[in-house]
Amino acid sequence: MVPARRRGRTVVLFQLVLVIGVALFTSGSLSRRMSAQAEAMRELDKIADSSRKA
Repeated sequence: MVPARRRGRTVVLFQLVLVIGVALFTSGSLSRRMSAQAEAMRELDKIADSSRKA
């Protein structure tokens, strides 16, 4: 049987890893979304510039 102190540390470590994982996943997801939005804005700017010139 695992001592309570060690089990407590394991639970805290697991929760810490879980929180870090969620933060990294969220950050990556948000970064990808922002990158896609920036690309769409660049495309819209190109379209607007070409319509102004024509």
